[in-house]
Amino acid sequence: MPSFERISQPRTPDIKPPVSLEKSQYEHEPRVERIVCLSDIHNDLVAVQASLRQQNIIDAYGKWKYPVNLIITGDSINRYEPNPEVLKYFAHLQETAPEGYSVTMLVGNHELDILVHVADGEDVGLKDKRIKFLGSMDVVCKRGPVLYLHRYPSLGLVRELWQQYTEQNGNPTMWNINRRFHEAVSTLQVTPERSKAIFRECDDGGDHGALGGLSPEAYYQKYGVLIGRFLKEMGVTTIVHGHKIQKEGGQKFEQYIPSVFMVNNDVGISSAKNPEHHHRIGLIEIASASDAGVEITCRYKPNIKQNGKTKIQVATIH
Repeated sequence: MPSFERISQPRTPDIKPPVSLEKSQYEHEPRVERIVCLSDIHNDLVAVQASLRQQNIIDAYGKWKYPVNLIITGDSINRYEPNPEVLKYFAHLQETAPEGYSVTMLVGNHELDILVHVADGEDVGLKDKRIKFLGSMDVVCKRGPVLYLHRYPSLGLVRELWQQYTEQNGNPTMWNINRRFHEAVSTLQVTPERSKAIFRECDDGGDHGALGGLSPEAYYQKYGVLIGRFLKEMGVTTIVHGHKIQKEGGQKFEQYIPSVFMVNNDVGISSAKNPEHHHRIGLIEIASASDAGVEITCRYKPNIKQNGKTKIQVATIH
């Protein structure tokens, strides 16, 4: 898999800044209501259920208690011995979601690795039904002014989204990268090499080698202003992504990507490297703010199995 840490100088893409859109092209998009996000679950169904129960989203029997729009930003399973029960559980939540609400599953690098193994004819421990469920996931989604994905957004990906956004008058019914991913999974057995190429494209966001071999900070120092202009033209003010474990204070890229706030959604819900964080409750909530922006609340608790009551630590971002 591509490294985010190796520093090198990628070829500067020949990309022109976007031509300004009329504001009316994205004014019709719906405001964000209550959205709950989890990420980087890595097979830990116990943590998922506890996190949703703690927020009164589901009851002890897995039934919807308080409906929300749920978004999983990738790596719901682990590339090594993926847990089919996790996929089965989210499929159940999708099927039973109350009218007007949804469960959106995004693919992460772990799901994409699994699909590459399937294309190579390897047994990954998942039945065809679960492989098909992986193929129903998306790579990116946009809800109001928020863009959701697994990895850090690259210039190649953002430019592609912007181009389609302008071509479809600010309201794409399905992003091209999602469509290509779905098709690649559906033709996996027929054209495995083509499918693998598309999976790699989905994983690196359109730029070969993820962020061109640069660290996120170096990459956004180089391309952040241009990325910010494309995002602004799409009405994106916030990016929610997973992939890297959230650190105290988060990773600050606002100085490099003007007018866009990036939120790392991987709260370490399950970390085998840190036993304290195994079966950890963790999610973020996104809600509409009174100023037409969004309010983001991060909630986490170190360990579900701790004795006694543990106060949920909360941080709210406006």
